Amino acid sequence: MRREAPIAFVPQLGSTVFTRRDDIFSQEKRTDVFSSHQPAGLMNTLMGHNMMRKDGDAHMSERAAMFPSVSPRTVRDTWSKAFQAHADRILEVLAPTGGADLCKAFALPLSAECLKDITGLTNMRFEDMDAWSQAMIDGIANYSGNKEVEARCHAATAGIDAAIDDMVPVLTKHPNTSILGVLLAAGQPMDSVRANVKLAISGGQNEPRDAISGTVWALLTHPDQLALASSGKAKWLDVFEEYARWIAPIGMSPRRVAKHWSFGGVDFEPEDRVFFMFGSANRDEACFDDPDRFDITRDTQKSIAFGAGPHYCAGAFASRAMVRLGSAAGRSGACSICRSSGMRGSAPSARSSRSIDGSWRSALFREVGRMVAAREHAAALKLPAHGAVPGISGRDAAGRQQDDVDAVERSARPQHPSGPQNREHHGAEFQLGCSVHGSSPRLEKFPAIMSAAASAHREVRHGSR
Repeated sequence: MRREAPIAFVPQLGSTVFTRRDDIFSQEKRTDVFSSHQPAGLMNTLMGHNMMRKDGDAHMSERAAMFPSVSPRTVRDTWSKAFQAHADRILEVLAPTGGADLCKAFALPLSAECLKDITGLTNMRFEDMDAWSQAMIDGIANYSGNKEVEARCHAATAGIDAAIDDMVPVLTKHPNTSILGVLLAAGQPMDSVRANVKLAISGGQNEPRDAISGTVWALLTHPDQLALASSGKAKWLDVFEEYARWIAPIGMSPRRVAKHWSFGGVDFEPEDRVFFMFGSANRDEACFDDPDRFDITRDTQKSIAFGAGPHYCAGAFASRAMVRLGSAAGRSGACSICRSSGMRGSAPSARSSRSIDGSWRSALFREVGRMVAAREHAAALKLPAHGAVPGISGRDAAGRQQDDVDAVERSARPQHPSGPQNREHHGAEFQLGCSVHGSSPRLEKFPAIMSAAASAHREVRHGSR
């Protein structure tokens, strides 16, 4: 499709898709043409009007207010330590059990506990963080108008509103660097505060959760790449960047056409809808050699896994830290548990996707199968399945981040869309809206792994981004 019809109208979507990396990189910046402002969209209707559905000064002011919570400096000085403490505690609980489902027992609670800290909603259970995130994702993908899905979404947003109400007096008296804390300190209107906290939850849970489990799966099924990371010949940050390119956390992002425009031989009219297909862009043969190959040594500078324009994901800095720590700890924990249980890696036999067979390969394949298309691999580790870890909490343990934070923070600081943030990397906007993978089935309803050839043209499950 990138070769024969890189900009194509898809009747089933009623939209035009952009599939080439360079086209997306240039046109996503044209917010005067391809606008994020979609006032009648499901996201605005169900979650409130957040910054991801705004452009220009309205978008910039809210992004700037949130930035202190998700800046590289805050991630290094505050969140990395908390993330490390959560990962250590979860693995300590898991180690004596002899086995676990990596996604449910490790990635899910780790992502949720980290998100509780970042949002400031530490009064929530991690199970609720995960369930309410999913309910909102399902709601804003509910183009069929299913009343039950809509009701679950409303229940989730009501629960989040109640949690916010409980924490407002606490964080007003004792401000911190959480999203809720910095938005309150900045004097943002409560409608905006609520909408942007929900924005963070709707995508800040499932995307890191899936990336942690998916990255571990990628390493376990590519032993040569695992050896490079384990030996220090490649950095864990390189692992994250390549996985995010290979399986983009933001698979697509919708835009509303604001005025007449022509590009690439295609005419666009006001109120047309387009999708920027980031998942396809990151497999563009014009930019990446052998793009379907998972290679942590490749140059990922042209990756636009988190967007390219003014709506670049500011949550990417926290996500990098979380997934890098989680995938390293998860890989180490998986191997340690495997050794303690006396089990060896082997290829499991074919089973129903509904069966809970306890193998790491099955758990990871089921999770990653709903995310994207990926190549099948035979080698994996088997372990008995267990449920989620109850009651993870705590703030101790140190985490260190060796990046040049000052330089990154300068390049990431919010600026006007006409300014220098329109570069290959380090824009800043908290675009943790909702999963690119759409209204996904839960763990008992996983689709089959799709072929690698189809990976660049993944199914568009919703138009929420």
